[in-house]
Amino acid sequence: MNLETANRLVEYRKKHNLSQEEVAEKIGVSRQAVSKWERVEASPDTDNLIALAQLYNVSLDELVLGKTPEPKPESPAAESESAAESEAVIAPNGHLFGGDGLRIHLGKDAEELGEGENGSGFSLDLDLGCDDDEPAVNRLHGFFKCIPVPVITAIAYLCFGFFDCMGGWAYGWLIFFAIPVYYSFVSAVATRNPAKVCYPVLVAWVYLWCGFAYGMWHPLWILFLTVPIYYPIAEFVGRLLNRK
Repeated sequence: MNLETANRLVEYRKKHNLSQEEVAEKIGVSRQAVSKWERVEASPDTDNLIALAQLYNVSLDELVLGKTPEPKPESPAAESESAAESEAVIAPNGHLFGGDGLRIHLGKDAEELGEGENGSGFSLDLDLGCDDDEPAVNRLHGFFKCIPVPVITAIAYLCFGFFDCMGGWAYGWLIFFAIPVYYSFVSAVATRNPAKVCYPVLVAWVYLWCGFAYGMWHPLWILFLTVPIYYPIAEFVGRLLNRK
């Protein structure tokens, strides 16, 4: 046995907080034998090497040669699972209607991007307006939170433009104001708290639409004066509703 192997025996013994007497007792040899192995005065036979490897929870190659075991090739079943994972998956993340948005997984995980030989595949979490910071109050709330309103409004805007309706390309973009208004309204209804409504955005939406469509810039600017009044009233109403 060479010096490197002897040093590994000492290293593994100390790593497991064992004395030479304890090692000798566990594998059924004398303390002097263990001492001679670690001083390169003698070599353990095959049975003792196996016993030492089992004691230190390492392979014989690691114990004698210092080599780490090579990873085993994937079985056909594991390969099929890996292939299945590479397919596109679009599903709600977490429990049913959990309010965590949609996770689109294509190929390998995002952490593995560029690490493979071909660098193929990617992972994308697409937030369609669901607020992760505010968990769903109930399943109905979670359902309405996870309706892809941004996608719907984008499609609606394209329809307005191509078919020249609702103001076409010029004014149809106002539909995007519906996104924060919708999600805030859903949260307000679920929590019985009108203060959660994005009231300033709603006011701006109404004002711009009436201004562009009907030229009612005046006197509808007065709507903005209701913004500082709305929230104290809404918070008061919310407290009354949540007392019931």
